[in-house]
Amino acid sequence: MDLIQLLIVFAATASAVLGSFVVVPELLERKGYNPRSGFVRCFVWASFLLVVFVPAGISGFLFSVRNVADWAYLAVGLLVAILYDYYRLNPEKVLFSTRLRSIGVPLTTTSHGVASIVSNSSLICFGPYPIAGRTFREFGYFL
Repeated sequence: MDLIQLLIVFAATASAVLGSFVVVPELLERKGYNPRSGFVRCFVWASFLLVVFVPAGISGFLFSVRNVADWAYLAVGLLVAILYDYYRLNPEKVLFSTRLRSIGVPLTTTSHGVASIVSNSSLICFGPYPIAGRTFREFGYFL
């Protein structure tokens, strides 16, 4: 592939991605639609797939692919990309999200009993980074 063909492929790819994922949501947002809505995301992906598959179908490339594994790679790749786009814009709909929770141990306390529990359990962890200019490893408690 010479330089001219490479530039044409790059320009076509960039225009397909930018046109579908930047321009289409912006135009629909100006029309009053929420760019995170399912309607807009379906429209975005439909426009992207049209831009990609219509020229490939017209040129005959789609019909020349005979290997089932190639179609499986394409299907899995598109499914991952679509789901990533959906859940990136709708993080509250992620089914198996993990949220960090506090374990309820205070950093400072006035109670001697709690302070001794924290200091005794702190010996399990040690910090790999020097604290306040010290060059040796120091045991400590990390949240």
